Amino acid sequence: MKQLSESNQWADHLSCWVSAAVGLLLVVCVSSLRAELPPVPETLAGMLPQEDEVLARVDGRPVTGKEVRVRMLTAPQQEQEHPRELRAYIQEAVDRKIIEQFLKRRKLNPASELVEDRMRVFQQRAGDAAALERMGLDEELLRRQVTLSLAWLQHAQSTLTDSQFREYFKQHRAELDGTRLHLEQVFRPIAVGATAAERSAAERELTLLRSALIAGDTVFEEAAGQEGDLGWQTGMGNAPREVLQAAFRLQGNEISKVISSAHGLHLVRVVERIPGQLSLEDVRTEVLSVLSGQLWDEELERQRKSARIEILAP
Repeated sequence: MKQLSESNQWADHLSCWVSAAVGLLLVVCVSSLRAELPPVPETLAGMLPQEDEVLARVDGRPVTGKEVRVRMLTAPQQEQEHPRELRAYIQEAVDRKIIEQFLKRRKLNPASELVEDRMRVFQQRAGDAAALERMGLDEELLRRQVTLSLAWLQHAQSTLTDSQFREYFKQHRAELDGTRLHLEQVFRPIAVGATAAERSAAERELTLLRSALIAGDTVFEEAAGQEGDLGWQTGMGNAPREVLQAAFRLQGNEISKVISSAHGLHLVRVVERIPGQLSLEDVRTEVLSVLSGQLWDEELERQRKSARIEILAP
């Protein structure tokens, strides 16, 4: 029962089941699930493959439309409204199949009672069957997703070393120890469907503005405007991840280089800084989430070299 208790503690502490960067389980945070999810955008609905359609094979094992639909229906809402090409979602499902087979070869099998417990938590937070259906999930597929997540957790915990945890914390201390930054930004939105030339023009404009700000020819507050105050942010704040990562690397009154995010382009500076006091042990779960994501990417790259992958969709 020790394994069940420890894994439950980890899963309950983490705000999301898995880092979105890993793409391991779902990019939906279970803490934010609700019964009434937005309807499927028309553009995405028109792309959804048939559930029983075989879209790829990994070492002869099929990757079905049902598996791909989960990747599409659990993407961030902004992405669902402006989805990527179908082939990108197929590749994500293929990657998960590769890791799933890797874990099976290593005989990493989470305890059935732990799997059932995690499924029950997810179902309770989802609210009802309609919400699960909106995410493309049924009981069998949810069980596979949860089993994969927990098996990967076992692998990560047995593979990652204390020195890796210490080194990552040392390199990213300010992002993890509760340090708070008061941030201001100059922001330029990039319209969906903008051309490469339009994006380049916006980048040039902000690059020139940054030079003017550094030279003192322009005042940052005036360039930022009333909407430029991002307030106080921690490493886990609600500003775009790219903005936070850049902000925590800034020194003194330094102004960032142009930052690109899903929302547009940013220049950011730190107005005030309050150091944090959290230790590695206080944030070990957060570090585990990041390191397990990096481990996933590294293992996936290794396994792809020997896997027989067939993409059957056009």
